Amino acid sequence: MCNRKIFNALAGGYSNNWTAGEIAHIKKIIAAARIKKGMRVLDAGSGKGDFASFLVKKGARVTLADCSEKMLSYARRRFRGKKNVKIRRCDVAKTPFKNGEFGVVFCFNCFPHFYPKETAVVELARTLKKGGILLIAHTASRKAVNSFHKKCGFDTCTHYLPGLKVMKAMVKKAGFSAVRASEKPYYFFYAKKTK
Repeated sequence: MCNRKIFNALAGGYSNNWTAGEIAHIKKIIAAARIKKGMRVLDAGSGKGDFASFLVKKGARVTLADCSEKMLSYARRRFRGKKNVKIRRCDVAKTPFKNGEFGVVFCFNCFPHFYPKETAVVELARTLKKGGILLIAHTASRKAVNSFHKKCGFDTCTHYLPGLKVMKAMVKKAGFSAVRASEKPYYFFYAKKTK
């Protein structure tokens, strides 16, 4: 289920004012994926493309996917003329992408808004090549992310960041292994597709 209305409403005032520590964390996340020039990468739940700009600088062929056309309108302006960037409006639980199209899928600062989460993980796994990497990360801890969403009035039955035990079980069912994960100081979840 897509949160299109919510994020269309938030698009105009939404901005990432990342601290130096958060930018260092972002660079570590990208380093963990071992991005190579020309690698096909999906930024699922991309919003305005703030995170994708780091991937583009690495020389990746980046596809931004988001359900909010208003968020993506900002991304289109940001990446106008960039030949290594594609932008698609879609629900990450049902994408238009081919089986095994990507080497890496990032879900950065967005996974709490994917619902049902199990369906989204299975769909993202489908888009990854065997040996591909799924990286789910945030610029805050799980506890801080969930507390923030509750304070903002999101339905915390669906808009939440699962604990590591739940995430590990979810990705294992979808054909992943080789999990590396932490919840503090920032949420970081790395899984390699093995099936």
